[in-house]
Amino acid sequence: MLQPTNFSVLMVDDTTAIREAIARSLARRGCRVTTATNGVEALEILRKQSFDVIITDLNMPDRGGLLYSSHPSLYRSHAAWRCSSKPSASC
Repeated sequence: MLQPTNFSVLMVDDTTAIREAIARSLARRGCRVTTATNGVEALEILRKQSFDVIITDLNMPDRGGLLYSSHPSLYRSHAAWRCSSKPSASC
């Protein structure tokens, strides 16, 4: 199994329980996790820091996750995955 140790992750979700649960799970696996509660906050963070992975809710009141697709810091990415709102093994 791939171990995500040392990945820097930006976790963006307006639902506190989801955001905190995913952040805790990733941190236990060795990831350095930064959280944001909405898209505006996430963009402010992205102006100061880059990340290996961004996990985001696509439907949020203040700028959903698709907004990041045009952010310059994402151009260094080699791959991107899009998962549906329902978790599956293929994600």
